[in-house]
Amino acid sequence: MPAQFQKPLRACGWWSLNRKKLASSPADYWVLILIGFASRSTDYIVVPRKELLCRLDRLHGRTSRMDVYLWVTENNRCWATRDLKRQHQERIAGGTFRNATRDFTRFLNNWVPVARLNSRR
Repeated sequence: MPAQFQKPLRACGWWSLNRKKLASSPADYWVLILIGFASRSTDYIVVPRKELLCRLDRLHGRTSRMDVYLWVTENNRCWATRDLKRQHQERIAGGTFRNATRDFTRFLNNWVPVARLNSRR
């Protein structure tokens, strides 16, 4: 990771997801875990399975294998960065990037939906 990204980014992660397995998963939510760089922090992306599939289809098409890169910034933002140009990556690091499909911030460390599921039992 180039030096310009090291301070503004808390964590980065990469997953290879099988589209068929994601589409047929019985899980209501998928949890993606990111381990931080400097402080070894832990961040969780708690995303509804259907929402994850929909966003990945919009970003990458309906390919059988979907490579997902997520970045978490020190400003508590989360972005899907696969296939982004360098200028957009720099805007993420600088806090000025905007793209609704790539913005996973509302899923960052948000355990409220899972707590609601557990309270119904």
